[in-house]
Amino acid sequence: MNQPLKSWSHTWLKTYENCPRKYQALKVTKEVKEDDSKFSSEGKDIHRALEHAIGHGADIPSKFSYLEKYVKPFRSKRNVLVEQRYALREDFSPCEFFAKDAWVRSVADLVLLKSSTALLLDWKTGKIRPERAQLVIMAFMLFQHYPALKDITAGFVWVKHDEITRFTLTREEVAEEWSEIIHRVKELERACLEDVWPMTPNGLCGYCPVMTCPHR
Repeated sequence: MNQPLKSWSHTWLKTYENCPRKYQALKVTKEVKEDDSKFSSEGKDIHRALEHAIGHGADIPSKFSYLEKYVKPFRSKRNVLVEQRYALREDFSPCEFFAKDAWVRSVADLVLLKSSTALLLDWKTGKIRPERAQLVIMAFMLFQHYPALKDITAGFVWVKHDEITRFTLTREEVAEEWSEIIHRVKELERACLEDVWPMTPNGLCGYCPVMTCPHR
């Protein structure tokens, strides 16, 4: 089923790198769907609660009262964007999220824009496992969409651990790291063209929806 890679995201890139066979089953042949486990469902509820509270002034549900500390700093802020969708074409020019020629897509949990700086936060509901590339991809997209930006403070907010992993990214630094990310995307492009999807055993096999895989 040889076909070129039409679009990608950090999530799909990581899925491929964890196990090409899983990527094929979910994205190429679409023979299975990702499981919506209790943990992923809770994560969606937390993201939704934060989105509605920060973006629309809604109250935080009582079961998520511990999230209020993350909402309070942004309730009266202007230029706060929640669940903001961004996309770039293959030449890295900005485009609409659902544009037919969108090549890479990403959704930012929270973006606070200032004149030449921005704050980029991603809510995390699981174990503390920072994946710097995720924020680098998002930062690169912000720099492309907002040419006046010079630097971005990006961070993962581990809501269940009351910790934040943050770092500052300049336009130049992100451009350098973007080159490495593109190298990883080229590997995914090659797999699509060659239609080669090896099974790769890893710690997530027990949760994989590809039930026909011997490693499952």
